[in-house]
Amino acid sequence: MRGAREPVLELPCGTGHIALPLSKAGLHVTGVDRSEAMLAIARRELATLPASVQERLTLVKQDMSALDLGRRFGLVFVPFRSFQALLTIDLQRKSLEAIRRDLETTGRL
Repeated sequence: MRGAREPVLELPCGTGHIALPLSKAGLHVTGVDRSEAMLAIARRELATLPASVQERLTLVKQDMSALDLGRRFGLVFVPFRSFQALLTIDLQRKSLEAIRRDLETTGRL
């Protein structure tokens, strides 16, 4: 993710498998997931890291099809074929519309 425009948004972030290393590398990351159980695992791992890393990672419980973070991101990514878990065209469309709202004008998806 060299040259990634910050802040970065990961949808969904699950247990933080990607968001945590990105934060350790110095990026400001927001990770969103609809599973409280997954976020709890990510929060436990985050709590073991230095305060400087903790300050760079924000974890939010939301569904990506109803995303409403009230801020813009330079990079939004959906790893591990997670978009395919949105089983209807309606959910896919809602997710893309929500991502577009939170993506900077020159940001990347």
